[in-house]
Amino acid sequence: MAREQTRTHTHHNYHLLRSSDLALILIGFLSLGVLRADLAVTAGFLFAIPYLFATKRTTLLSHLALAFFLAVLWMIAAKDTYQYNKPFLTVFGINTFPLFAWTIGLLALYLIYSHIEHRFHKEPLVAKLLIFLAIYWPLLIIGETIAYHVFNVRNLATAMYPGLPFCNCLHAPPWMQAGYFLLGLIFLALCYVFDLENPHLTARLKPALAKNQP
Repeated sequence: MAREQTRTHTHHNYHLLRSSDLALILIGFLSLGVLRADLAVTAGFLFAIPYLFATKRTTLLSHLALAFFLAVLWMIAAKDTYQYNKPFLTVFGINTFPLFAWTIGLLALYLIYSHIEHRFHKEPLVAKLLIFLAIYWPLLIIGETIAYHVFNVRNLATAMYPGLPFCNCLHAPPWMQAGYFLLGLIFLALCYVFDLENPHLTARLKPALAKNQP
């Protein structure tokens, strides 16, 4: 009886966290159209840290740190290709909008993925990466399309390049477009390489493991 109550409580908490995560991700994205976009993503980054502490998922701070590290590397490589039609803040020549947009965006994508990983956690890594791409690429295209056409966030430094033909967005040189589609994949692969814990998967598997114990 006690185990069943614990399992029910854990299941309830899991659904609350999932709903909370998805709601905050949606609100955060929509805030780009209301607030100054660089301040919105910076606020999202700063909010993520106490939010993970408050929801007792501090293991996800490792994912946030990895996302920030990759975003910094990307911005070092591509910082000269960012110049927006709005006065975004720059620090040491690095535009804070793409820096924190990539950081918080990668974490948000991982949160979405992490809530469903229990359905295929026994699958090989290649299958997991393909499932992630099935989430990542559509959301990337949708996000870029809305940011460009609705929120009017446009990168003037690469405006002369053709965008993706089916959405007229992501105007950038081919290497930069490729980077956008690969960065999320690299992020998830490194999460597995470094064996970063998915707290939602752990929470899902614990009741099953306890049930099998004598």
